[in-house]
Amino acid sequence: MSGGSYIIQRIREQAASSPSKTVFAEHKKDGIREISFHRYNEESDRLAAAVRRMGITTGDIVASYMPNGYDLNLLDLALMKAGAVHAALFPNYGRNELAQVLPYCRPQLVVCGPGMFISNAVKVTQELAGGWMLACMGASAQQVPDLVSLLQNETTPGSTEPGLSDYYAVYLTSGTTGNVKGALVTHAAISETVREMRNVFPLTEGSTSLSMAPFSVSSERCLNYYYQCSGVAVHYPASMESLIQTIASARPSIFLTSPLFLEKVKKNVMDKRNLQSRSVKDRILNGAIAFALLNSRIRPYGKITSFRHFLYDRIVYKKIRGVLGGNVRYIMSGGASSNPETLRFFWNMGIPVYEGYGMTECHIIAVNKPGDENTLSGVGRPFGKTEIRVSDNGEIQCRSPYMFSQYLSLEEITRQSFTTDGYFRTGDIGTIDGRGFISVTGRIKTLFKSMSGIYINPESIEYFLMRSPAVAQAVVIGENRPYLSAIILPSPEMGTAEVLDAVETQVKLFNSTRVEAEQIREYAITEAPFSVESGEMTSNQKLRRDVILKSRAELINSLYENNS
Repeated sequence: MSGGSYIIQRIREQAASSPSKTVFAEHKKDGIREISFHRYNEESDRLAAAVRRMGITTGDIVASYMPNGYDLNLLDLALMKAGAVHAALFPNYGRNELAQVLPYCRPQLVVCGPGMFISNAVKVTQELAGGWMLACMGASAQQVPDLVSLLQNETTPGSTEPGLSDYYAVYLTSGTTGNVKGALVTHAAISETVREMRNVFPLTEGSTSLSMAPFSVSSERCLNYYYQCSGVAVHYPASMESLIQTIASARPSIFLTSPLFLEKVKKNVMDKRNLQSRSVKDRILNGAIAFALLNSRIRPYGKITSFRHFLYDRIVYKKIRGVLGGNVRYIMSGGASSNPETLRFFWNMGIPVYEGYGMTECHIIAVNKPGDENTLSGVGRPFGKTEIRVSDNGEIQCRSPYMFSQYLSLEEITRQSFTTDGYFRTGDIGTIDGRGFISVTGRIKTLFKSMSGIYINPESIEYFLMRSPAVAQAVVIGENRPYLSAIILPSPEMGTAEVLDAVETQVKLFNSTRVEAEQIREYAITEAPFSVESGEMTSNQKLRRDVILKSRAELINSLYENNS
């Protein structure tokens, strides 16, 4: 890649060739607010000049603390043009997280959203006396500069062309061990990722997309620019409660989501069944759902099943696709493994779901892509020019032009994170089959040896348990204990008796495939979910096991009382 930032160039081209085309659409309670490419490009030029006038220079870190939407995209592009390094904080951070992250990042400027965002930042800044400049996007009751007003008064073009080796952003890791790290990413890394995404998942101009993951998630950010560089409008829901309404209105061609969202959609479909009814309508619905669940193959089908699929598609599947807008070409699923049965369920209804694998440090490592539809397990093949290998201890290691360069202010940890020949140590355990497809089975740090001397991968067990619709969350315990146990959070949609039976069945099913030392002997069902607020989960919904062992110590100990 030659020249400056590919992203800046592509957005300028879009603004010049199609100035009135919509780049963002924010779904509000009172309607949809659309922003054109011309406005986006022009306002980001002026905002870049405004932040430079505030004293921000090339290489300075600017943190943002705000929800998804146009303002956050505008700020990111402006900082990119100004040569600053953007640290996008998770919007669900509370004051405790801010008090940890801001001293680590040491930003020259913190730009906040309205309401609690600016309120939290002001209080943390006062408590820590950090000396960070504060600003907000829009008017605020707090006495801080309003960048929206500043850009309206700015007339001097503020765009500079950053070098490819200059840093674009610092991505904050989720901190499952409580220690947040910042991965420094160059303009070359984000630009090359976006270029390759356009090759893997081509979209025609005029398509639409949906954004539901935080901008602070590296995969969402590169997808976001992939949409913009492809001339695809990005739609933002007013809230997660209005997500389905936004999807129906936006009719997205593509969006990134989590396996949890897919499971919820599947459950809503399953709940429409009436197995006792003998009406023609209900029997067709029941048959269509059973067909999607039980057929082990992705199309094409044989002649008999082709007719059944045609019938079900016209009467049932088409309506279900309509709930997701009726226009989906690619649903990207990441963050955790999806149930193969759920993937087959969507594919057989004509809803393509592609699993991917990435990390904060690497953008995208592997992905299932068009042409790989018959593979419903694993996370696909290496993405673009990514090289992947599995070490002798089972760790997935990768090397690519899409990765971060180093951790902010953590030279020794950076050195330890790479092999001598430049491969990044992901910390994930996995395998690669003969066709190059990758499967991720757990984390090295979560492995433990049971008292019987067997290595246990708790994540693979938890994944198995959560394949039951009765299990919303699960944590497996057993390190330095005489046997394995589990804490299970039941699905809130199911009744108590139904949950108890389903959980017992799932545990027995798991145990039937394991030797005694690997079986779950005891489990407890809890109504208290693991959450970010309790400190038991990270900002991007990963378990903090060390915290859980302490916060649930009484419950865990009860699972081992009077047992040996």
